[in-house]
Amino acid sequence: MSHDPSPKQTLDNSRVGTFDCSYLLQRVRSAMGPQYRSKNAFETACRSMITLWSALNCSMLENDVYEALLSLWPIFLKQGVVFLASDSPLLCARSLLEPLVISASSTSVKDVASISEANTACIEEIIQLLISELRQRTMTFSSLIPPLGLLQELIGIIELLQEYHLTDSSTTFSSAKIELVDAYNSLIERYSLRFVEDVAFPSYWNLNWGTSSSCFLLNGVHPIIYFCFNSLVGLVEWCGYPIQTVDYMPCRQVVAHVWERSALAIAAVAEEKEISEVRKKQLQVDTMHLVLFARMFRKFLGERLSGVVSSALVRLLETVARHVSLETHKGSSSWSVAAAFETNIWNVPPIEPAEWIQCVRARGGKKTTNAFIPWSEDFIRASHVKAAQNPPEGWQSISFQQL
Repeated sequence: MSHDPSPKQTLDNSRVGTFDCSYLLQRVRSAMGPQYRSKNAFETACRSMITLWSALNCSMLENDVYEALLSLWPIFLKQGVVFLASDSPLLCARSLLEPLVISASSTSVKDVASISEANTACIEEIIQLLISELRQRTMTFSSLIPPLGLLQELIGIIELLQEYHLTDSSTTFSSAKIELVDAYNSLIERYSLRFVEDVAFPSYWNLNWGTSSSCFLLNGVHPIIYFCFNSLVGLVEWCGYPIQTVDYMPCRQVVAHVWERSALAIAAVAEEKEISEVRKKQLQVDTMHLVLFARMFRKFLGERLSGVVSSALVRLLETVARHVSLETHKGSSSWSVAAAFETNIWNVPPIEPAEWIQCVRARGGKKTTNAFIPWSEDFIRASHVKAAQNPPEGWQSISFQQL
């Protein structure tokens, strides 16, 4: 009697994937129960659904498992929406949307209409929950620190919604999704409005602009201009640019909104206050510094947001030029004045990523450089700051629209 040492194959390889998928379906049902017991259970069920839809796309599901998945899917979506409503939609929506987007991209679904109907209904409910939470957060927002983490999470959610819109030809980018984007923008505007109107510029607005009495200045500049610059540098540092692998768009948008509103705040002083000759000199120096500092951020902001900020700065320059009519000494041509302004102020070199790295410090570390202290001689654009302290005579006649 001969003995065959090779093991006999006792498992059907084609059934292994089916067994695994059946197990995943059971795990989803167990996690759902009458309701999800925890956020971890909810996220585990969502990950299992991602695996199941991926298996379907790879033709690894047999018909009985496929039918079970389709039967469970609308229940899973409804349970997911219920959980979002009981927790935080902003912090949990991405987990539910990820398997939903994969289901919409599946080419193996036979009953496309029923899946699409369930998906669309779920998405509309998710969006309404997100809008409601965003509006509530916007109304009650009082922090001096922008909610960058939440904004980054929302950016990811919006990108998933856009991906679903592109994948499922039966859907349109509904007004509800546009409303969600508007709610996102409102939260950013709420922060920038609070920073500028409630924190930074009340003291500036409330100066007695009609007198010649002195006020505290730092190198001839009102400290609030430095405060804006330092606060926004700190914000960029906090978000880890350019080292961290995160979406910097929320930070860029916050920075852009703050510079834009700061320009509007100074322009309002020029338009609405009676200003003495001494204060006119201060106002133009403050304006030059704000323009200089804001323009230093243009590489971080990117072309589109930088364009928005630059438009606000042009309006500021035009407004101050109209209302600050100082006596000037003739001698410099208008061309040379414009060239000096463009070279020293408007076209100040933007802060480069390598320079930002100097500003980013390890947790618990200390800054060892004055490169980002604007009143220091070691400031990265010290020569341009000196130019801003002495604006070129006749700068008011520059055609700012041509910058």
